[in-house]
Amino acid sequence: MRRSCSHQALPFLSLLLLVTATLSGCASAAPTQTATSTSTSSTCQPLVVPSQTAAPTGRIAYTTDDEFDIAVIHADGSGVQRLTTNAGPEFSPTWSPDGARIVYRDSRRGINVDDEIYVMNADGSGQTNLTRNPADDWGPAWSPNGEWIAFSSTRAGLPNLFLMRPDGSSLTQLTFDEGEYPTWSPDSQRIAYASAQGNEYDLFVIHADGSQRVRLTDNRVRDMFPAWSPDGAFIAYQTGRDFPAPTEEETEAEIHVMRADGTCDHRLTQNALDDAAPTWSPDGQYLAWEEHAQILLMTARGANQRFLVNGHFPSWHA
Repeated sequence: MRRSCSHQALPFLSLLLLVTATLSGCASAAPTQTATSTSTSSTCQPLVVPSQTAAPTGRIAYTTDDEFDIAVIHADGSGVQRLTTNAGPEFSPTWSPDGARIVYRDSRRGINVDDEIYVMNADGSGQTNLTRNPADDWGPAWSPNGEWIAFSSTRAGLPNLFLMRPDGSSLTQLTFDEGEYPTWSPDSQRIAYASAQGNEYDLFVIHADGSQRVRLTDNRVRDMFPAWSPDGAFIAYQTGRDFPAPTEEETEAEIHVMRADGTCDHRLTQNALDDAAPTWSPDGQYLAWEEHAQILLMTARGANQRFLVNGHFPSWHA
């Protein structure tokens, strides 16, 4: 998809494709890389997981498909609880490690109009603005050790990754060459993220101190929404690599999984729709993801795909 500096909404490509709008953004030079992952192999089998015998458990936070509020549902489809009812949409909920709080993107003034990062208790109470900045802030991700929240922001110009404490303090810029939709490694030492390279996005990993950036994908298509597995071995993500080069109107993408070093890529979905935003179950046995404004579940091998609820941006917790 072409990118244009004339559109302020550049950071939210995949979000607005899901909601109905089409975006473009600013082109940037390819940044210097410290390392590049090795090529994948069609014979490699990355997923070493036992056969699933138990039904998925836990809670999934998500954005509803009607009012774009934050809600929670049990993994068996029961117990839906709407947590927000504010004017304007709210997106991308992410659980705190202890499950007591949820951080999310608040767009009450309109999408890409001073978006802020909010946090609330898991029952919807105590909604608090953490960022309080006129720039757009989105895509929050809570570190597994509970000490940091990574998020994307345009406060320095192009979208980049920032870190802050869960109370909004100790703001630190992490990337300087574009970064979106971060996901933490289980040990809280590294962050995988999407970065615009030319006309599209690739996936990178960087240490939490901003060092040792490694490129994971180089597909000349849109690779977005990385999700690190609970054991740290794999990263699931959205990619358009299975389809011809897309036009601005085409949004075909599938969910793939690869080893955390970028090798052994494996396709999980075969739907030719805009599959996006995967999230792992806490035991690593299942994935939830978004497909055409629906949240579905499947095993980590891509089997037993089934509908859970209408919505966007799932986040799984025990």
